[in-house]
Amino acid sequence: MSLEVDTAPAYSVCMRYFFHIVDKYGLCQDGTGYECADLEAAVLHARRLASELAKAGELFRTGFVLIAPRRRARIGKPV
Repeated sequence: MSLEVDTAPAYSVCMRYFFHIVDKYGLCQDGTGYECADLEAAVLHARRLASELAKAGELFRTGFVLIAPRRRARIGKPV
């Protein structure tokens, strides 16, 4: 039996990223965003979005997804 106390905080820090679509007509801003654990997860999400947009036809094949981070948000409360 261990008497060690878990000192890790009981919350996780997530980051809200915004995925703006840029094409030959300009910038279409993402006003909602999506919470990702880190930048790597945000890049994966952006790749999925770009893949889906490419399926929509020629209009979206020349564009790209711009990832813009937002301030950090805490989920839960520290114990």
